[in-house]
Amino acid sequence: MVTAVFTVEGSLSSSPNDGLVGLDDLHLVHGAGGTVLYAVSRGGGYLTGFDVGDAPGQTVEGSYWSLAAQFLQLETTDLVLRDHATGPQLYMAGLNSGACAACALMMMAQVR
Repeated sequence: MVTAVFTVEGSLSSSPNDGLVGLDDLHLVHGAGGTVLYAVSRGGGYLTGFDVGDAPGQTVEGSYWSLAAQFLQLETTDLVLRDHATGPQLYMAGLNSGACAACALMMMAQVR
């Protein structure tokens, strides 16, 4: 049996009070400027990017985007990273829409 050991190095918080309520998916994106953790939530309807920093406990919020209320539903929203000719795009599948929504990733770990 495999054993997992978890430690707490600090807590995450977001500018919108409900930015991490109903967390649906997390996705790490590694770029030239560092690593960004993207979190999508349905509680308040946000996509938030966190600069994970260079050491445990250094994670800070970089940017967040509000999702329109019409897209929110009580199911999961999955994040999928796709390389595109214009740069990486983060797709959100599972929103209340017939099409996937995509965000061009501009913030790449430069908030320090």
